[in-house]
Amino acid sequence: MSGLTSETELDYYIQNMLASVNIIANMQNSSNLEIDAALKTASKNQTGKVGHPDHIATVNNFVLVMENKTDHSKLCLREGSNISMTVEATVNYAINGAVFYAKKIIEGTTNYKRIFAFGNVGDCKHHVFKPIYIDSENIKELPEVDTFKNFTSENIDAYYQRMVCGQESAEEIEFKTIINKAKDLH
Repeated sequence: MSGLTSETELDYYIQNMLASVNIIANMQNSSNLEIDAALKTASKNQTGKVGHPDHIATVNNFVLVMENKTDHSKLCLREGSNISMTVEATVNYAINGAVFYAKKIIEGTTNYKRIFAFGNVGDCKHHVFKPIYIDSENIKELPEVDTFKNFTSENIDAYYQRMVCGQESAEEIEFKTIINKAKDLH
């Protein structure tokens, strides 16, 4: 990757991480016609022109949209406890840009109303991947992740149920059942 900028290197690193878990993501556009149409007016400069998320994928009935910045201090800009949606924030901060694109996709599509927006910062060795779940009524900040394995077609529904809806996984329920039976036996 000699001669590439740090941001370009991060883009390719993330693209390879997504591919390694069989998530097919587009860089700087969407191959999905409905999402592509929603991005036609999604410029982060908020001019009504076309917007280009760094990475975008559809997995089951979810959308993954990602914005990358190399500077760790550019993860998120807040207004109090809220994620800022000012032009400065959406252009210069990873989470803010990803949330902006997610909202545009929700507003501009019929079929894509559940989105994991990622603010990704750092480089290939020292990075943060921070997911935010967004639908038409909610924005929920989730814990940072090290990989995108939870967002594969096999895992995303369980991750959504556990992390967004707060439901226990089948394994957690089984473990509690075993513990309670053990307590009853003693």
